[in-house]
Parts: sequence; C-alpha cells; structure tokens
Amino acid sequence: MKSARKPPGEFYLSPKRCAILLASLVTLGPADLVLRAQNPVPADLSALTMRADLGDTEALTTLGNAYANGQGVPQDYAQALKYYNLAASRGYAPAQFNLGLMAELGRGQPADLAAAFKSYLKAAQQGFGPAQFNTGNMYANGLGTVRDYFEAALWFRQAAEKGIPEAQYNLALAYETGNGVSKDEAQAQRWYRQAADRGYVRAQYNLALLLEDGRGSDVDETAAARWYLTAARQNYAPAQNNYGIMLAEGRGGLTASPVEAYAWLLLAGSGSPFEATRRRPAGAVDDAGGGTQVRDYLGTEHSGRYGRRTEPQRGPG
Repeated sequence: MKSARKPPGEFYLSPKRCAILLASLVTLGPADLVLRAQNPVPADLSALTMRADLGDTEALTTLGNAYANGQGVPQDYAQALKYYNLAASRGYAPAQFNLGLMAELGRGQPADLAAAFKSYLKAAQQGFGPAQFNTGNMYANGLGTVRDYFEAALWFRQAAEKGIPEAQYNLALAYETGNGVSKDEAQAQRWYRQAADRGYVRAQYNLALLLEDGRGSDVDETAAARWYLTAARQNYAPAQNNYGIMLAEGRGGLTASPVEAYAWLLLAGSGSPFEATRRRPAGAVDDAGGGTQVRDYLGTEHSGRYGRRTEPQRGPG
C-alpha cells in the first residue's frame, strides 16, 4: 500500500506562525526558549519607566512590550518602537529581535522584510536563539534577503543546538533533502528525533517515515508505528493515515485490526483501509503556511517551507 515518495519540496513556514503573527506580542524568559509568555509587565510602571529613563535595556524592552501589547498602558506601536529602538541601539538582542518582528508584521510602520532581516541578523549574531531561527527562515525563503540554503542551514544549526524544536526540524529537513548541506539521512534522523522528543508533531511523523523506510538506519517498523501513533494522537492526519495502514496490515508489532484501522483512517479522512495509500513527508505540504511564518504551524495550509518562531522577546534578566 505504499505510495511513491514525493520530493519534499521547499522548506515551509509553520502554520503556527500564521496564528502567532496575528497574536499579540509575548515575552520570553531568560534561558527558556519554549514559546510561552512569562515575566508579565510589572504593575508599577512608574518604577519601570524610571529604570528605562536610566538606560536599563531590559526595562526599555519590557516597556516596549507593554505598549506593543497594551498591557497596563494603551496599545501604542509608535511608543513600542521608541523603546525597542532605544534598547536595540545599546546592543540588546531581545529588543533587536522585537524590532525585526515589528518590521516584518508592519506594526507601527509599513512592513519591511529587509529591515526585519537586518534586525533579526543583529540579534542572531549575538547568539539569540529565536533570532537565529528567524534569520535561517528568511534565508531559506528569500525574505528580506537573497535565498541562501547554506546560510539558512548554518543559522538553523545554531538555533537547533539551543534546543529550539522548530529549528531542529528544519535542520533535519535540510539534511533529508540536501538543501544547504550534504544529504545525510542519519543526521536527518538525529535532528528529527530531538525535535520529536520535544513533542514536535511534524518531526515525529517524518522520523517515523525514515524508520519505516530504513533511511538513515535499519528498518524499524515497531519504532515507526510508535512515532506514527504519537503524532496521530496529536490529531496529525498524515500520521493517522499511516498508522491506520500499519494496523490494517498488522505491521510494526501491531495486531492486525481492520476495525481500529478504519477508525484511524476515518479520522485522517482517508476512508477505507483497502483504498488508503501511505502518505509521505511533512516537509512538502500540509498544515498551515502562507505568508511569512514560523515553523510548522502557522496558518492555514503549509506551503512546504521552513517556518519560524516570531514572538517578541524580553530576554535574560
């Protein structure tokens, strides 16, 4: 029941990123690169403003976030840009990153991808993981700069080594397709696995494909079935499809169960287990995409490009 493998196509932007682009700016904690808001704007804005007036870069950036999000003050993108610029001029990477985000989204100014790229790059060169990820995506997709898969892979690696699952996925995809690096399916498995262990559903699915095919390692249908099920339980239709087929055929250490297989295939929208065909890599199409986005989850249907995380940062301190 295996279908012919389709080439992965372009690196895609995430569906998640589309949603994030439309959401309000959030803050990120010191060494925590997980996408989540924390360190809320202090209730005492006067104390924060006093620190900002003294040139405290963290206070300046936090005030910028307050105005960008309308937290404790009326939303005012012009004021947010003012404070971000003051912090960025002092070399503060989180503020440089936030300027890039504002430029990319066109908040308080016309959208300017070239300016966004320059700001992301400044923060990336200081070792700021989210900016390294976005810089890689802009290189991969030719946004605000010339498309350069080699540069994209360099930046994805730096962000991946900081534990950013989206970057780990994109680096794995680069190794699987040979874009910007020499094709190396063992390395692709390595990086997919790291992202998969962090719960990244596309990485779980692509890792299962490699294990099932024996690319980058010996064939391991038992592990493939386990990863398909993990992704399927996150409502990822391609994984539901492939897991259903393995159930129908009794592969991967599974007991053949046409009834359960049929249920998974229905969830995947694939219909009868006797008609379903195995779906291929997540890197080519799917999930959400379109527009500039942040990795694997950004909007509506993916266009098969690298995605990237684009949330405003507060940074360490």
